Amino acid sequence: MEGEGVPPISSWIRPYRRSLGIGVLLLLLTNAAERAIPYFLAKGVDALVAQAFEQVLRALSMALAIALLAWIVRTGSRIFIFNVGRDVERDLRQALLESIHRLAPYAIQKWAPGDLLSRSTGDIPQVRLWVGFGTLNVLNSAFALISTIALLFWLSPRLALLALAPLPIVVWIALRFAQALLQSSSRAQGALSALSERIHEDLVALHLDRGTGLEVPRRRAFEEKNKALYLEQLRLARLRSAMMPVLMMPFSFGAVLTMGYGGWLVASGEITPGTLGAFFTYLAQLLWPVVALGWILSIHARGKAAYARIVEILEAAQREGKPQIECLFPPRPWRGEIALRLSGFEREGKRCLGQIAIDIKAGSLVAIVGKTGSGKSTLAALLGRMLPLPPNALFIDGIDAASIPLSEYRRIVRFLPEEPFLFSTTIRANLSLALGPHADPDSEDALLRYREALAQAQVLKEVDALPLGLDTCVGERGLQLSGGQRQRIALARTLIDPPPVLILDQPTSAVDVESEERIVDALFSLRRRHTIIVVTHRGAWTRRADCIFVLEGGHVVEAGSHEVLLRKRGHYARLLEEEIEAQGASSFAFASHPHL
Repeated sequence: MEGEGVPPISSWIRPYRRSLGIGVLLLLLTNAAERAIPYFLAKGVDALVAQAFEQVLRALSMALAIALLAWIVRTGSRIFIFNVGRDVERDLRQALLESIHRLAPYAIQKWAPGDLLSRSTGDIPQVRLWVGFGTLNVLNSAFALISTIALLFWLSPRLALLALAPLPIVVWIALRFAQALLQSSSRAQGALSALSERIHEDLVALHLDRGTGLEVPRRRAFEEKNKALYLEQLRLARLRSAMMPVLMMPFSFGAVLTMGYGGWLVASGEITPGTLGAFFTYLAQLLWPVVALGWILSIHARGKAAYARIVEILEAAQREGKPQIECLFPPRPWRGEIALRLSGFEREGKRCLGQIAIDIKAGSLVAIVGKTGSGKSTLAALLGRMLPLPPNALFIDGIDAASIPLSEYRRIVRFLPEEPFLFSTTIRANLSLALGPHADPDSEDALLRYREALAQAQVLKEVDALPLGLDTCVGERGLQLSGGQRQRIALARTLIDPPPVLILDQPTSAVDVESEERIVDALFSLRRRHTIIVVTHRGAWTRRADCIFVLEGGHVVEAGSHEVLLRKRGHYARLLEEEIEAQGASSFAFASHPHL
């Protein structure tokens, strides 16, 4: 799909055209059999009037045999065509999940988690109905309309003209309903997404609500979303309920006139009773395609609206996944040398960073420091491509990062946020994500790698002390653990297979000073093989850093090593003094900064 835009719904069906073709062929046979049954019934009626009982028996036998054949082929057509809808549903769900994974955080924030869940679990089944049930009924209705109308004219052109006179009115009404159904379906699906997001938030914040007394206002907010969905679905149900009677009204009026005129034709001897019976049997068969038109329009409206909501994400992932600059380069080992040439950066209309020029040598430990709001986290997010990166701004080993596909960039550069995420499973399962899809998470080699990474992150002893050790469940988002434990386990997951460039945003903000020193020692030993960039305000990191960049108001105001910047007695020195004051002027703090 990449580079060609998101395909129309027909492109998702194309791989299954063989199954669809078999289903269509069986559907044609079904329609042929159903159209043949009234013909033999007419023959039987005329034979009965003529008291030719052998012909009556022969005609009824043929009708029953054809009915049995119709039942068999009808079942087969549904199996083949409905399965195409299931196949498309599976492919779309897979493509949607892959697209969500390709989207950068700044892009995925456009959709709330509950909205994404609604599109994944609510919209895709609507597309399946559109492709499977909708396709079958469109084809079936088309075959039935064409063949039945042709047979009606063959039996009696005058009766056919009278019976079909209301058809243009029915089509016009159906098109008006289709437009209203599409709009109503879109609103109902949007309301369902909003309610799903509210449920998601309420479940995540359940402990907060009970601890702070927020149950009442949050319950009211839920009731508003629930009522909005109820009203939208009620409007949609009213439309769908009104559609059938309105569509049938002109058709039924024409059928009454046709019955009177047909009786006069029989009485005058122009047609036989069997012909009139066959005519009304065909006319009754024509009622189903007209009735089905309403269902088809409803399914089409819901499926089209659902597919449009899925396409939003697929298109966003395509734009995000493609390199901004087309550039081909051969596979190569990445060293991790970084050059940033930023002319400025705005976020949501607010200027966050000014003109910045930074060079980071491969295999170095770099610290980014500054006061709250100075832009250090924004800078780290840009380096990790968590935010939209302009071309010719960031270079990795001399290659413009905008020319590197996002999937490849994620292999080169890894970003660990201050608030790490742990899945609601065991510690072992969280760590095993770093091993790759083909590794055995329970092997002896995997266990050694877990323990080595946990030891580097200074959390091995705490994990071993847990009742189930590595098999301890961490709870929703890791809430069963302390903030420091979550940070260190997330850091251990990153250290199992560290990339060429590792960006850490406040990785030890919830860790005690002594453990922090040991973590810094462990990562310092990795820096020769990996470039490590740390956003921090802690001296344990900056003392060991090869270079420190000090940000103030979105600009780099100082750069250099710990000793060089301390001798300047500038911004960096004042930041360390503030840290010492925050630590209560402890003897350890003074020992950590002997130059102060």
